[in-house]
Amino acid sequence: MNDKQITFLHVEDDNIDRMVVQRVLKKFPSVTTLYQAANGEEALDMLRGKNGKSLLTPFPNVILCDINMPKMNGIEFLKELRADSQLRYLSVFILTTSNDEND
Repeated sequence: MNDKQITFLHVEDDNIDRMVVQRVLKKFPSVTTLYQAANGEEALDMLRGKNGKSLLTPFPNVILCDINMPKMNGIEFLKELRADSQLRYLSVFILTTSNDEND
């Protein structure tokens, strides 16, 4: 068994982008689990769970996050994550197709 197991949470509202990431990550044997959330609000709910107990087992090591999403965008999600003492340590990578320089 591989000692370096990776669990991802992919936060993305576009179904095609979700499918592409899923197909790519399936090619890596170290990726054991891929969770998906449609926006930052849903992702935080999954991570925090009910009564502070996460709904995700195993817990993700890495988060891949879009910027432009409904309800809670990627920047808002990242601010919430970094403000949470139990979640701030998670590694987050921003993936976006935005052409906006501000993004």
